[in-house]
Amino acid sequence: MFRKKTHRYYTPQGIEKVIQPYSDNHDGWYTNFITKNVEMVLDVDIDQMNDNRWTVFLNVRVENQRGKLLGVCGVGIIMSDLQKLFVQYEKRYKIKINLVNKDGLVQVDTHTINIETTYHSGQLLSQSEEYVFIPRKNGFIVTSYISDLDWYLVVQNSVPEYRTAFFNGAFGAGVFLAFVIIFLSAYFLLWKGEKNQNSHVSQVSVTDPLTGLYNRNYFKEIYGERGIFNTTRYKSITVFDIDFFKEANDRLDGDAVLKYVTSCAKSIFGEQDELFRWGGDEFTVLMVQPLQDAYDLCRRFATEVENNRQVTVSVGVTEVRLSDTIKKNYYRAAQGCYLVKEMGGNGVKRS
Repeated sequence: MFRKKTHRYYTPQGIEKVIQPYSDNHDGWYTNFITKNVEMVLDVDIDQMNDNRWTVFLNVRVENQRGKLLGVCGVGIIMSDLQKLFVQYEKRYKIKINLVNKDGLVQVDTHTINIETTYHSGQLLSQSEEYVFIPRKNGFIVTSYISDLDWYLVVQNSVPEYRTAFFNGAFGAGVFLAFVIIFLSAYFLLWKGEKNQNSHVSQVSVTDPLTGLYNRNYFKEIYGERGIFNTTRYKSITVFDIDFFKEANDRLDGDAVLKYVTSCAKSIFGEQDELFRWGGDEFTVLMVQPLQDAYDLCRRFATEVENNRQVTVSVGVTEVRLSDTIKKNYYRAAQGCYLVKEMGGNGVKRS
């Protein structure tokens, strides 16, 4: 899953990388997909997250209710699995099977060296979903356009006695049905994932309705808490909460206080940092700034809050250590916050 806003690429194991389509040639798939402005597309590519193996990806646009693009979700079928299937039929009927795109470029072949390097003549390809038979001196070529995939099935035969067997339907039904089953499985996995995601979002909110910030549920969904940061984007992590919030809530409008502190945080930390309402009056910030710069911003933030003369905040900030779990990074910052509170609040502690 690729999220447009953050350019993060996710797998079931968590964040794998930050997509950089304009500086990393391998990430050009995203730009190619978006410029086509289609709902879904098949794409053959090397899977960097799976030992650089050739993979057939089914990529689908993910949009919100207003039709705004949120990202791209996809499933992949390992090329070697398709090759094993095709080899069985190639040996049985003495034929050669290819799946090719509309330009005639080979997308699936039992010989990996031919993938995206070999072309079929465009004269052989017709947008007919019926089998098109082209006789040759020895054998024949059969093509069929698969509109759902926007690919062609191309079968070459050079042994005439196998012609009858093919047109009796043994091969045509077998390989085509098997291929359709594989992609129906991919559709099912994608549909199931989308359904589960929608169900999860509907049951567990990922945004705080009062402040509009992402909450801890979202943080856990995106990063987990026991894993490690698989990105070098964030250099520091900050934890802060409102001093004596119970008393402030009794004498002031607690919701107004939370909104005010959130407004101060947004104005100081900026759009590059990620701000979360962790729970109650506690907040967490993932910061792109190195520790010293982050510390300076935190001091500005504490001063900004104090200017209201109503409440103050205790802040802890620490350097993100990629070798530590996310949980350990968080607790180092939280310990700084708690130490400030024990000293009376209204300050910043770095560790």
